[in-house]
Amino acid sequence: MGRASHELLRTRFPAEPETIDRQLLSAGYWNGELAHAHADGQEIVVASRWVLKRGRDGRAEEVLELNTDITAYKRAQAEEARRQELLLAQAQAIQELSTPLIPVTDEILVMPIIGTVDTVRATQITEAILRGVSESRARFVILDITGVLVVDTAVAGALLRTAHAARLLGTEVIITGIRPEIAQTLVQIEANFERLVTRGTLQSGIAFALGKRHLHA
Repeated sequence: MGRASHELLRTRFPAEPETIDRQLLSAGYWNGELAHAHADGQEIVVASRWVLKRGRDGRAEEVLELNTDITAYKRAQAEEARRQELLLAQAQAIQELSTPLIPVTDEILVMPIIGTVDTVRATQITEAILRGVSESRARFVILDITGVLVVDTAVAGALLRTAHAARLLGTEVIITGIRPEIAQTLVQIEANFERLVTRGTLQSGIAFALGKRHLHA
């Protein structure tokens, strides 16, 4: 047709053609992805490999260009990336819902914990509390475990570590809602909660924090 192929296909290059030519002359080949256009305007993506052929005198004579249509693969790859982004967003939303940090006042935060607390969730709780404390400079964090069904050694240890880390940031952790069966479990596993303030209900925990805040005001 008397036209250069890339002019005919309206090729979009990933870099300046001069840059590609320099690499081709230097290395003897070039690999990359190109965008070509059909006559109807539809665009396809190709995996392109260029191989330089030199003459006996070492000068460049020809370039062999091999193109493989990877449009469907790239489309599937983009859809998978979008799916992963959606899954990540959903996971983050679930994590935020499972570890909500609610401000009662400027200095008091409450985290109601409901359901099972495993090692992963205990770590999420610790991270959420420390992040919230750091951002808000709260003086008190109330962990309400009324809705927690089981507290084992791992969970008790996580609560203690969270309280200790928060204390280093100048925040006191108050645990509320310890039910009788959980209290019995804590005694059996010899969890040392002596340095933690505990209250029977969330309301009494908030009242304690408010009273202590006014005391130091």
